[in-house]
Amino acid sequence: MASSEGDFWASQRWKIVKVAGLLMVFAVLLRLIQDYLHAYINDYHFYFSESIIHKGFWFVFFPVSILQGYAIGKFSNRFSRKVKLAFLAVLTILATLVHLVSFAFIISTAYSIFLNHSYSFINLLRYSFSQDTYLCLLIYGISALVFSRLDAEKLKTSSEQRYLTAVMVGSGAKTTAVSVNDIFYVSSASPYIALHTATRKFLHSETLKALGEQLNQQQFVRIHKSTIVNIKEVESYQSRLNGDYDITLKNGEVVRMSRNYSTSFKAQFK
Repeated sequence: MASSEGDFWASQRWKIVKVAGLLMVFAVLLRLIQDYLHAYINDYHFYFSESIIHKGFWFVFFPVSILQGYAIGKFSNRFSRKVKLAFLAVLTILATLVHLVSFAFIISTAYSIFLNHSYSFINLLRYSFSQDTYLCLLIYGISALVFSRLDAEKLKTSSEQRYLTAVMVGSGAKTTAVSVNDIFYVSSASPYIALHTATRKFLHSETLKALGEQLNQQQFVRIHKSTIVNIKEVESYQSRLNGDYDITLKNGEVVRMSRNYSTSFKAQFK
């Protein structure tokens, strides 16, 4: 997993930068519209140039959102689904706080150095909190979801590249590519193994252990010393009242599961 975490930033960094830039522009436009509506409702003149200068607030979004994207790629897939959602929520709140504090510090420092008058850091912070907190939470929430989706797509692609997608089965002079997604289960058939699909059985000259190590273990689960099942093709399972189980597949076949493998199977069958 560590390698995929590192690869995420390397492979997706330009997408992260693009998303950050687009969301920054989106946020600036929303604030310009808000300023215009506020001026219109309160019947005073709207100054576009002054409004756009004050939207410098949103340029802070660019570096902060990139850091947010890096953190999601680095840590989010260490958690379960529920914990991951909480992690994204915490990152959203943290990014918002960093943004508001950073902007208040940058502007108060810039005014004190380059202009004759200055704005208090505390006053700027209060103003930012009152005016922009909701929009910050919205934008950083969107970016967290987008970056999480990019990370999930990257991991899915990496998983597909890491594991077999098809098993090449030879029969005489003919070789057939059997897609792993078509396999319902694999069983020992000494001195071969048998790949069972919905329509037929293929004999393959490889050990069950060797093939199992090449299959995605989130999809193919060992249920017996002589059987590996495609968990996506499992319809249900029922106790044999002796510790073992009968697993019914979606094609109607029933295979036996040993009690020794039932715990890991149940953890993955949801």
